[in-house]
Amino acid sequence: MFHARRTYAIVLVLAIVLALSVPSVEAGIALVTDVESRSGNGTAYMLISPITDRVNLRDEPTTAGSVVDIVRIGDVLEVIEPYEQALTKIGSRDDWVRVRTEGNTEGYTAAWLYSVVEMPEPATTPQGANLYISPINWGVRIRSAPVDGTILTTTEPGDVVQVIEATDTAQDKIGVSDQWVQVRTEDGVEGYTAAWLYSVTATLPESESAPDVTGGSMTLMPINSGIRIRAEPVDGDIIDVVPLDETVIVVEPVNEAANKIGVEGQWVQVRTSRGVEGYTAAWLYTVDEFIPPTVVRDAAAGIPPLDPTAADEPPPGDNSISELGIVPVDMKLGPIEPMGSSIMALDIDEEADAAAALTPAGDEGASQAGDDSAATVAPTTSPVPEVELVNNIVPITISLAEDPEMETAALAINDYSLDTFDAAPIEYDLDASLLSEGDYRLTFSLTSASGIVYTDDVYFAVTFVETSAGPMQLVDAQVQEGANTPTLAGEAEPTLEEEDSIAQRMLLIDGEEQPFTFAFSVDDGLLLTSLVDEVASESDADENQSLRDVLGEPVLTVVPDPVAKALTVPRPTLAAVIILLMTLTLLPQGVFTIYWMTYTWNNPKVAEKYAAPKEFVEPQYSFTAFLPARKEEAVIKDTIMAVDRIDYPDHLKEILILIRDEDDDGTIAAAQQAIDELGKENVRLVTFTDGPRNKPNGLNKGLKVANNDVVCIFDAEDEPHPEIYNVVNTVMVRDEADVVQSGVQLMNFKSTWFSAFNVLEYFFWFKSGLHAFTRVFNITPLGGNTVFFKRHWMERIGGWDDACLTEDADVGFSLTEQGAKIQIVYDAEYATQEETPDTVDSFIKQRTRWVQGFYQIFFKFGWLRLPTLKQKIVALYILLNSLLQAAMIFYLPIGIFIAAPQQVPVPVALVSFIPIGFLIVQMITSLIGIREFASAYGQKLPFGFTLKMMIYYYPYQLLLSVAALRAVYRFLRQQQSWEKTTHSNLHRQGQTVRQVGV
Repeated sequence: MFHARRTYAIVLVLAIVLALSVPSVEAGIALVTDVESRSGNGTAYMLISPITDRVNLRDEPTTAGSVVDIVRIGDVLEVIEPYEQALTKIGSRDDWVRVRTEGNTEGYTAAWLYSVVEMPEPATTPQGANLYISPINWGVRIRSAPVDGTILTTTEPGDVVQVIEATDTAQDKIGVSDQWVQVRTEDGVEGYTAAWLYSVTATLPESESAPDVTGGSMTLMPINSGIRIRAEPVDGDIIDVVPLDETVIVVEPVNEAANKIGVEGQWVQVRTSRGVEGYTAAWLYTVDEFIPPTVVRDAAAGIPPLDPTAADEPPPGDNSISELGIVPVDMKLGPIEPMGSSIMALDIDEEADAAAALTPAGDEGASQAGDDSAATVAPTTSPVPEVELVNNIVPITISLAEDPEMETAALAINDYSLDTFDAAPIEYDLDASLLSEGDYRLTFSLTSASGIVYTDDVYFAVTFVETSAGPMQLVDAQVQEGANTPTLAGEAEPTLEEEDSIAQRMLLIDGEEQPFTFAFSVDDGLLLTSLVDEVASESDADENQSLRDVLGEPVLTVVPDPVAKALTVPRPTLAAVIILLMTLTLLPQGVFTIYWMTYTWNNPKVAEKYAAPKEFVEPQYSFTAFLPARKEEAVIKDTIMAVDRIDYPDHLKEILILIRDEDDDGTIAAAQQAIDELGKENVRLVTFTDGPRNKPNGLNKGLKVANNDVVCIFDAEDEPHPEIYNVVNTVMVRDEADVVQSGVQLMNFKSTWFSAFNVLEYFFWFKSGLHAFTRVFNITPLGGNTVFFKRHWMERIGGWDDACLTEDADVGFSLTEQGAKIQIVYDAEYATQEETPDTVDSFIKQRTRWVQGFYQIFFKFGWLRLPTLKQKIVALYILLNSLLQAAMIFYLPIGIFIAAPQQVPVPVALVSFIPIGFLIVQMITSLIGIREFASAYGQKLPFGFTLKMMIYYYPYQLLLSVAALRAVYRFLRQQQSWEKTTHSNLHRQGQTVRQVGV
């Protein structure tokens, strides 16, 4: 206990010191990459991008200026002040720079939070006459005049524009910084464009005929590893694979191929270094070497005119930044794709795989699964097998952490099938001699009896470790294996003259050689068994932990014997100081907690004033309801029906069910069934596969497609009141509110021994606590559902932070900082009804996630931007209250421990009982509150229920302490996974459908 208390003390002190030592979130050091000035008239041509997330754009160069926009990581801004002046500011503390956003919002931003985006190198310009040029990057603008003219349109790689100014002067401009050239697009749009962002496509003498181009050559370099060569475009048979560092030769007319490179959906005909000819995805290559074709002019033919029909079309929107308005996207190195094994039965389109994040394998090549002969094998002329000389067999073992009723399972490497299985455990001996040096992806796919496919990947690297071997050994090995042993495509073919030693493969996971022994679960995927043995799983796989495991997880170490002996030595002065310090620390926390719990009891007029309106105004706002769901097939249909029953005009309602579409077929099916039964166009299913597996990521997906004025959130198990939209519409009209938080109430207070206390937390928080924080302290930690936002406010702050475990409270702090008007409305009749967790484990995990999310918000330091000291102090209480709460609970055993071996003055001993007094007051408040709850919601308390609550009150406080300690443990270990709370519809058991006026 002493160790746990010491842990809390250290964390609390460090947190407060960190908070006080960081003067502003707008702090940091920018790394500046120098770029060349782009303008000859003193105007800067500079693009900058933030080095941290959520940087403010203000109307004045000071923190006192009003915030006009928020800049996120990945955004690119155009500097609109002199280049030399701006360059000295970037990375300099307390300097501000004037910029323009992609949306043409101008303002000032903190220069020390940005780095300069590098500009592309100017292209080499071939000599010629009348010029046709093509951009070397995306989003290059064409303006009505050089430098700052109106933007008419944009061009992309593959587009060809005609130079319409004097050829001799234009030719000297191409590829030269600060030069502008007059051009005409294929659509007939004429204007000026940045010459340094173009290369010459073809040259013609003026007044000559249209050219015939012959000859020329082009080689291409892949931007990723394992790009496939097919016999036909799109879905032809795979006949070769191109490694990352190998070029291919274009075998179609190079002038046609040049317009395809980098363009999605285009295929180009090529020849590999092995002489294999086929088609490959043009958008996955860059030009390695280009020799222009010879231009043959036909005197009988003229230059065809550009199509003028599009000249009158409105120019596209200003979707780029500066003359090159695009942020480079880092292409992550994909796994090397070796040949020599059959195509995996569950495959995906490799071109999409190489250009985006890897996804579970699909169906391509199913007929080849398990057949090694189906894969393309490059025969070798003088192979030197290594299998018999060194041990390159790597056993792969996968055990199932839980039984998903497995039908079949499959193992694959880089989408090439290894084997299939129909029972656990999964065991396979991998012959590593088939793998060349590089990076690989091991994929395990499991198909359940219900047809759901679960897939996960583990990445590993292969490196060679040389071992000695004489020439005779190599000859013997060659004779033993035969002269026609195939090697993987792209693998080196050693000869006897080259071999002084042979290479044993070493397989590395996370840079370390480890046994390929894994545990697989539906929610966690593949985990190394060694990691599973060291710490508890970070996600839902630990739902099977016992209560003892959950309670013992936060205990990091056992107190050593010397420490225990030192604690038993009488130190009366030290003991008295410890007791007084703890009491003085906990006293404000106890007083403040009781204050907000009883705020509306002591201020009944506040409760009456901000109750739900008795009369409703005419509907003015339209509502989009977000229903984020994951593994909620048991409850989602009832919730969709309940939200649809809200009494409000259908044309002003929209329901978006937000589900991650990769391992949640049950929830999707239940949601689709409800949608089909309703048959309404305004009830839609929105599925996605990218981003984190958490609620805020789903909410951000919904925000992008929402159509209505107000967006609101209901959890998958919610039962909203049919009049809730009328209530919120009236409050927004009457009070001009930007955000409305309505009540949420857990209902199943008799389900478990701890349910009543969980129910009362919601009861006091929404009935009293939120009123106190909002009315008295002007700060509102919003709840996770039945909260209503005017959509433009959420778009203004950039939506929800998908890395935060308590995105609801985080949004509340952000909106408070931005000055949004937040209104709290509570009325038991209109509260949304939910259920408590059904097990102790689920409760601890849910509370751990909340507390850990508060720690995340604390260390983001956004609360330091709140305008008043009072708001900052209350924010500290909200975010770190769990630490103090845990300290209060452990105070009693620590006090008893000190009292046994130590002797302290009587006054100090009496003071030590103050925290117990606060616990007793809070318990009495809870006993009164449960009766008020039962009365407000028409519930009946069983006989002896309050006595049972008195017995369980302290154990419940221990649960809160365990959750707080577990949150500290997970936070320090950087375990940020979202631990989902399961729902069982307990709050709907025996419930009739809520009707208007009921």
